[in-house]
Amino acid sequence: MKRIAIIGGGAAGLVAAYYAKKEDTSVVVYEKNGVVGKKLRLTGNGRCNYSNADLSILHFEHSRGYSEPDFMDSFALEDDLKLIDKVITDDGNNQFTGFLNEIGIVSCEHNGYFYPLSERAGEMTDVLFGALKRRGVDFRLSAPVEEIKTDSEGKFVIGEDLYDSVILACGGKAAPSTGSDGGGYRLARSFGHTVTYTYPSLVPLLVRNHITDELAGVRVKGRVKGFYDDVNAGCNEGEIQFTKDWISGIPVLQVSRRLTRPIEEKRAVCLEMDFLSFLGENENDAFLEKRLSNLGDLELDLFFEGILPDKLYRFLLSEFRKLDYHETFETDTDKARFLDFIRHYRIEITGHAGFPQAQCTRGGVLLSEVGDHMESLKTPGVFFAGEMLDVDGDCGGYNLQWAYSSGRKAGENA
Repeated sequence: MKRIAIIGGGAAGLVAAYYAKKEDTSVVVYEKNGVVGKKLRLTGNGRCNYSNADLSILHFEHSRGYSEPDFMDSFALEDDLKLIDKVITDDGNNQFTGFLNEIGIVSCEHNGYFYPLSERAGEMTDVLFGALKRRGVDFRLSAPVEEIKTDSEGKFVIGEDLYDSVILACGGKAAPSTGSDGGGYRLARSFGHTVTYTYPSLVPLLVRNHITDELAGVRVKGRVKGFYDDVNAGCNEGEIQFTKDWISGIPVLQVSRRLTRPIEEKRAVCLEMDFLSFLGENENDAFLEKRLSNLGDLELDLFFEGILPDKLYRFLLSEFRKLDYHETFETDTDKARFLDFIRHYRIEITGHAGFPQAQCTRGGVLLSEVGDHMESLKTPGVFFAGEMLDVDGDCGGYNLQWAYSSGRKAGENA
């Protein structure tokens, strides 16, 4: 009987175990925590958005490695992107949904986002764990793997056990409280692999204290653009959230993917926020004219009430007046300038919230060292799955789809 060890009981490892287990195959999952799927239980704020109707390669990236200065040029390594695209498109959300139905989980879709019908990540994890137990997968819980040796016959040695293949699905560094502390990278290096520098991805961003002190609790729809050294690092739209510690919300998290490295390199990083993103770029004049027609020539303190949260409106007025030399703000010119100000308000970014608050890791094991079956090109018999690899995706189910697709490839081919 062929013996396969899977290091890591997260989403990728559990899926790999499901597809690796055959009648003539023994599968053992090593998990450092006392339960499996600790991070999976938190996915999508506990709702478990597991995939997306749009699985375009444009939603996935890789860091290009630690030696590349122009990490923004995601399309430079075409072979890596082709590998990601092949792994994703070979499965897709239909295959993932079919897998969930097979183990008893009914799925649903909202506006292109796929969830289990219960929208409870914990229940989905429990059902998956039960299915694997019934399938005959063996679990070693509270069992961290610090070292994997090879014997004279090429078997992999973990403790006193021998295995024909090993799947490394240890996760990255994001959310270390769930067990993803980067330990799997050490195992990857022991098999001759290169691990890029790693950065938090999909992470809240830090700003000057006076901003969070005054805006804590504000939620507002808007468009966010990221810049480092005046280079455009991307744009996203949705709900922006201000807390007492940082700025968050889907658009901020999306843009953060391309800003954490510049932040750590001490570059000039900022966010530009458009708090009236429902307007087109050239609709300011028409909007002002209609507002004047409806409300009359109100003072600036009242003119934009009812559009923005009051706390945000008062804050922006204060920031605007710091830049202006007028003592009164009653002219149409002032209103036009203020409208432009709140559509291009720039906030200096002073840092990021780090791996403890990140949803995934940017960087990891180089894709150029892995075949399209997820097998190591350095050490045959070693496979990779999930966040350990240098792949990160947008918010919206993309990272869990990658965990499933790469886990399935690794499990079937191991």
